[in-house]
Amino acid sequence: MLVIRRLFQTILLMLIAVGCSKFAFEADKNFNKCHKSGLACTLISDNIERFEYDIKVGSGVVDILIVDDNSGSMSPEQAQMAGRFPNFLQSLANLDYHIAITTTDVSASMLSINNQWQPNGPKPANGNGAFQDGKFIPFSPGLSVLTRDTANKESLFYNTVQRPETLSCEQNDFSLNYCPSPDERGIYAARLAVERADPSFFRASAHLALVVLADEDERSQGGQVAGYPLEEKDMPEGLIAAVKSKFGGAKTFSAHAIIVKPGDDACLNAQTATFGTRTVRGFFGSTYARLAELTSGVVGSICSSDYGAQLGEIGFNIQDQVNSKGLACKPIDNLVDVQVTPLIAGLTITYDDATNTVKFSQMLPPNTNIHLKYDCFKL
Repeated sequence: MLVIRRLFQTILLMLIAVGCSKFAFEADKNFNKCHKSGLACTLISDNIERFEYDIKVGSGVVDILIVDDNSGSMSPEQAQMAGRFPNFLQSLANLDYHIAITTTDVSASMLSINNQWQPNGPKPANGNGAFQDGKFIPFSPGLSVLTRDTANKESLFYNTVQRPETLSCEQNDFSLNYCPSPDERGIYAARLAVERADPSFFRASAHLALVVLADEDERSQGGQVAGYPLEEKDMPEGLIAAVKSKFGGAKTFSAHAIIVKPGDDACLNAQTATFGTRTVRGFFGSTYARLAELTSGVVGSICSSDYGAQLGEIGFNIQDQVNSKGLACKPIDNLVDVQVTPLIAGLTITYDDATNTVKFSQMLPPNTNIHLKYDCFKL
């Protein structure tokens, strides 16, 4: 039995012993689903919950949702993503992955047309609603999820991430009749996908990774434009809470963003471009960057000359996060007991206080059992 314990207020809790736990976790008959995560726990006092449960390890299971900004001006970046996708797959080679694509277009947006606010309803430019609200874009008829066993997955991704509605918008002078919503809401769209929880993509045992590709922020300027304020479903914290609420507190989640990095004035200036008679500008992706930082994800630059390296970095970060398990709540004094069966030679276990996860130094073999035990103050 591998036991890890928090001894000092440092960021990482290091593996200290192989042997039986020194904590006395006596049997308690007062079992309740006493926590909003839905995990079975024991209420051992009026304000302390005790969690004890097992997690069975799959074969490095990860579900990757790509939110593709399909508004006008994004065709060059979509092409970059498409061309460097094989680098991303190479970094995921040891994982059992699902990959799906959705867009930043949501029908909840209100658009200013002729100085009047009108609903962003279904129309040909958003696939009559098929490209909105976190719905998955099909790679081919009947296929909305790529796996490592999908034939021709590189070409399927290449042809799908490059959006025809984006190109049509640019070629038609950004007329709203030809354009998806210019009110980009990548976090909102991801949350709608999470709430829908399509079982063909989302797996209970999988780490969930979000990758956002956008040349503007959530709602263009992060809610700083009159008429486009950030709502609850646009907030990073709301998406994180929605993942835990929908899939349980033990679900691990990371978000990654290829954006105009906050403070990168050269990249911001480079996003000014002319399409026909229209000049368009990018904006710092501050809200997307905050989501990535809150989930220990990667923040990449949309102006990079090498998307391959960036996608590879995101892939390796995802692989690292697959080797971790989130806890339902912050353990009291950061004390956690972990048992891994069977024993694995050379395995190191750490507790990351910043992300509230238990991390493993190597990929755990399929069917490895992780037994977690910890106490939390009742919220």
